[in-house]
Amino acid sequence: MRKWTGCGTTEDREAAERWWIRILRAVDDPECSVPRKVRVHAASCLAASQWEKRIVDDGDTWNVDCVSRAAFFANEAISYGFTSPSTLYVGAGIRRLLNTPRIPGVDYNRFDEFSFSFEAIAKRDEEVVEIASRREAKVSKAPNAYHCATPGCGIEATKKSGLLRCAGKCPAELKPSYCSKECQRAHWKDHRKVCNPDARAKEEQSRHPNHRPRTSNSPPTLSSENITDRRTKGKEHIIKWPAPALPGGKVKVTTNTCSPAFMKDVRDIATNEARTVVRRQAA
Repeated sequence: MRKWTGCGTTEDREAAERWWIRILRAVDDPECSVPRKVRVHAASCLAASQWEKRIVDDGDTWNVDCVSRAAFFANEAISYGFTSPSTLYVGAGIRRLLNTPRIPGVDYNRFDEFSFSFEAIAKRDEEVVEIASRREAKVSKAPNAYHCATPGCGIEATKKSGLLRCAGKCPAELKPSYCSKECQRAHWKDHRKVCNPDARAKEEQSRHPNHRPRTSNSPPTLSSENITDRRTKGKEHIIKWPAPALPGGKVKVTTNTCSPAFMKDVRDIATNEARTVVRRQAA
């Protein structure tokens, strides 16, 4: 992987692929014992690399041989019980290819043997529908807890703990959640009408005489139980951005490693790119 990505060494993707192929071929070498876990990871990596190489320089043409090899390696990994994001991505791409109008001269029968990939994709589709259904049921009971309240933000959370809740004295049914302190400050002009931080300040002052009351010009603190290591504990955030080439015209991205600010920056870039594509198509 370091050769493929260039992390800490010189990037050499051809060398990376040669190593992965040697790992797979070692299965037939009685003098070389390669753990099964290493083999399936090598197959998954080869699936991803071949899928990435499928696009020819002009950007509109696919190399069918690369697509076929990617499907083979993905199917190989899944057949051994290793269903990685890369293998699912390749399998979904193959399925989309088979559902598009057939290109004359292309042998589509070569993809019929990859049954493990198609079964894995179908299973994942069922899991996604079930997960979405459960989440919608939870969100319907407490919508404010799963969406950042700042207009135009677009950040959502898979769990209540993924966002920061206002710690003011606002009514429970109106208590907002935010993806960051920046969003809270941006929304404070509107939220201050229903929030009552002065009441909380007076209560704190009664317990701590030296406490300086907070004025209503500043928003209250955010819930501390949500602000501590929220991303290192696997808290996931969701954002959607335009994807004209996909069904529905949007793609939903879920991550527990990228900050909300970074996700919104990427969303804005994708939005501008989508607008550029639409203008070019209309010209």
